[in-house]
Amino acid sequence: MKKWIKNLSLVTSGVVLGIAISFSGDISAATSKLLGNKVGKVMAVTFNNKSIGEAPVIGGTSYVPVRTAANSLGLGVTVEGNEIKLSSPEDVLSNEEMAAIAKQQQEEAEKAAEIENKRNEEKKKVEDAIETAKRKITNADNSIANSSTLLEYAKSGKAAGAIGMDPIIKAHEEDIESAKSFKEQQKKELADLEAQLASLK
Repeated sequence: MKKWIKNLSLVTSGVVLGIAISFSGDISAATSKLLGNKVGKVMAVTFNNKSIGEAPVIGGTSYVPVRTAANSLGLGVTVEGNEIKLSSPEDVLSNEEMAAIAKQQQEEAEKAAEIENKRNEEKKKVEDAIETAKRKITNADNSIANSSTLLEYAKSGKAAGAIGMDPIIKAHEEDIESAKSFKEQQKKELADLEAQLASLK
């Protein structure tokens, strides 16, 4: 039973004055004392400034219905034979437990936010790397095109009888092969980065 429920039970015991929990032989004697006595007055009963009923005062003792008082205090009420049983619902939590749950939820929310921030940072890095790879591929295409144009000029010059064109032709051919190799490397890296970005979404 929760700590605060125990306290409430004590309060209930104090409020429900003059009521016998067990209907044993003593209840007849208690009841006979009430019979014929006049109600001195009726007192309003409140819990946390909320009305929970009225308590008649008989012989200087106030009487509050068990179910009314117990339900208002969050207690369960059952009747078994000649016994009225008060119990605390299992789902009622103490202030300390509620605070602990709230703290745990806050920590989990902060941890989730931290994970999300890291994911967003990683996503941004991958997106930037993708844009860089795309630019490098474009640059490689431009380099291949320029070198191809120069290569054609060199070959045309050689065909026209220009001297010393072979080293130039070879250099342009090497530039083209190098640019093509670089482009393939960047295309592979781009594919890997795009797969990585997909896993982060």
